[in-house]
Amino acid sequence: MKRKKESKRFYFVEVEPQSCSPEEIEIHLRAFGKAFIQSNQLERWNHITLEKPEKAKNELSKLASYFDERFFRTLKGSESFPDSLFESFGNKLGIGLTQVAF
Repeated sequence: MKRKKESKRFYFVEVEPQSCSPEEIEIHLRAFGKAFIQSNQLERWNHITLEKPEKAKNELSKLASYFDERFFRTLKGSESFPDSLFESFGNKLGIGLTQVAF
């Protein structure tokens, strides 16, 4: 009889969030848009996230349809997260959108 592989369980990962400057936020939002937003919607992304961030609270959910589908990845249960993020990105630093005052 074949033994069933024991699944990994969810566990919390310690994070150490640090504040960043408005300039750093702009650099990261532009880079995110350039990397993950369809090129024909990039101007809209920049408008909402950089020029009129007060609109972001209501508009960001609409931008989800503008993401470049080449980067979609389905996470299946606890075996995908957070290990798959570490496998993909290592220990790189970045900015979470929760840091941006929408």
